[in-house]
Amino acid sequence: MTGWGLVLAVAVIVGCAVAPVLVGWAINVWCTRRRLARCRAADLRCRVDEIRDRNRRALPGPAEPYRLRPVPGRVAS
Repeated sequence: MTGWGLVLAVAVIVGCAVAPVLVGWAINVWCTRRRLARCRAADLRCRVDEIRDRNRRALPGPAEPYRLRPVPGRVAS
């Protein structure tokens, strides 16, 4: 085997050993990013639902007309 043939053989062997590792790493990174994006989206939906629920409870309903009137002696904030 000539010098270049040996270099080519080593490159092919190293490539065959490294390529699956790089492909596995790329797949792992891609899946992790998708999973994190799904988790962030779910967390954001949960926060929005909590805020909507809190706002819904803060609004005066028909059974709470007193909340519409100002309280005497108290400054509205």
